[in-house]
Amino acid sequence: MLDMNSTLPLPALLSQVLVTFTIEFDNKAEHRLLHRTSNHGGTTDSLHAPWLVSMVMWFNCMRFVTDEGIAVWDLERLARTATNLDGMRRWGYVRFAQNGADDQSTKPRADAILRRLS
Repeated sequence: MLDMNSTLPLPALLSQVLVTFTIEFDNKAEHRLLHRTSNHGGTTDSLHAPWLVSMVMWFNCMRFVTDEGIAVWDLERLARTATNLDGMRRWGYVRFAQNGADDQSTKPRADAILRRLS
């Protein structure tokens, strides 16, 4: 239990606000976006919908992946972190090409090109 007589530094307080906001945002998105992670409000269209993704996956991956594609190393440089590329591929958000071929059977190398799925 939090001792009300102690004071937390500002970064700790802001971190709590950010985590709370992210959880609430993801919860609201889950109720409003067509996805196939649950039966809540599911329709026959949800069978072809993407897996639900979190705000964190948007900020760390999806906002940088364009129709033209981006190399894995460029994505990690722009996002300033590694991302769950296997999950993003498995959940239907991206595909990647290596050695000029559309190869989804292995983990993408740093020079693999990621593209959004339409």
